[in-house]
Amino acid sequence: RRLSSALKEFEMGLKHDYYHFVVNDTVEQAAEDINNIIRYGDKNDERQAHGRALAEQLFIDTKTYLNATAS
Repeated sequence: RRLSSALKEFEMGLKHDYYHFVVNDTVEQAAEDINNIIRYGDKNDERQAHGRALAEQLFIDTKTYLNATAS
């Protein structure tokens, strides 16, 4: 059930440009990214592109897994 919910969240986030993707590789970097989004908006295009690419791959992987286990 959680994976189905995650799939919907990925889909919604990827559909709209106003969602921000924060990669939680380290707590410090994630906190800095969130602070920068709050203070300056989405200024770090490279980090957002990286986060979006990871989200797209997670969306594909999750969808593939759910389809495989539904059979």
